[in-house]
Amino acid sequence: MAEAKGHRKGAAFKYIHNDLMQGAYFFRRIVVEKEKCGNRHGIAYDYTACMLFVAFAFEACINFIGDLKVRDWDERAKFYVKFKQVMKVLNLPIDWTKRPYSSMEHAKDFRDSIAHGKPVHEKYDEEGHFEDLEKTINLGGDWEKMIEHTQVLECYDDLDVIWKQWLDAGKIDIMDTFTHADVMVTRVEPAKPA
Repeated sequence: MAEAKGHRKGAAFKYIHNDLMQGAYFFRRIVVEKEKCGNRHGIAYDYTACMLFVAFAFEACINFIGDLKVRDWDERAKFYVKFKQVMKVLNLPIDWTKRPYSSMEHAKDFRDSIAHGKPVHEKYDEEGHFEDLEKTINLGGDWEKMIEHTQVLECYDDLDVIWKQWLDAGKIDIMDTFTHADVMVTRVEPAKPA
């Protein structure tokens, strides 16, 4: 049988914030389970992944709301410019000094430190007790201090709080935030027997 001809019309709406939030949830589950059973093998990588997913998801949520609600939205604008525009259109106050927004700034700072990683060179020239001097050499990076268990979980939880607050303030139905398609395919020419 010959192929029938058709016509497709409509649109697809692809929203990455959902995938990023799911990634954060996935790694949150892993770190909680590892802590619960005392298996910390590789947990720093799981914390890192969770925090990066939170940071990326937060900016993706900013872009989603901005695309939906801000006139002449520019998703390539600087982070704080976009954030301010979203908060203005949602008529919400900005307070980076306390949760939930302090957590998002922490996640963003962590993401920036990883994305723009630079070598660190420390010089030592000091005197003291041999044992003390030997013990105080720390080869850990500052970024490692940013992925403490409680802080990672707070960042994850605060992203959820903010997202719900934004949807409420913007009067956005949660169903409208999911990737979906609104497409109709019609047959224009019936299949002809071969």
